[in-house]
Amino acid sequence: MSQTALTQPMQAVVTPLVPRILVVEDELGDRLIIMREFKRINRRLTLEFAHNLNEARIAIRKVSFQGVILDNSLPDGKGADFALELANYKATARLPVFMLSGWPSPFMDHKATKANVRAVYSKEEFGARQAHQIFSAV
Repeated sequence: MSQTALTQPMQAVVTPLVPRILVVEDELGDRLIIMREFKRINRRLTLEFAHNLNEARIAIRKVSFQGVILDNSLPDGKGADFALELANYKATARLPVFMLSGWPSPFMDHKATKANVRAVYSKEEFGARQAHQIFSAV
């Protein structure tokens, strides 16, 4: 190695953070729609899927996520209750959470508001606009 190589200032290499979003959804068709809509907005991100709340809890303990998308009706509980759990845990309290539901209700909206959920989307309306809103928030 040359003497000049050792005295040259090093250039910092900055790699942009690729957002990692946890999607908690048990229905294959809905997971495919979510993947399709995020692909349509053509942004670099990673979607990781959990099929139930237990898998979501394990994933959150192991990996740092920049956002969570929750189905409200899951085999082992309600997404709105899990959103409250996330809001009350120091490590995840500031994590942007979004909810999807086949049947949004005022009761679910109330729980989502208490949990600081950023938005509740109807599964039927979920499209590129909603995917972009989520991407922009993470």
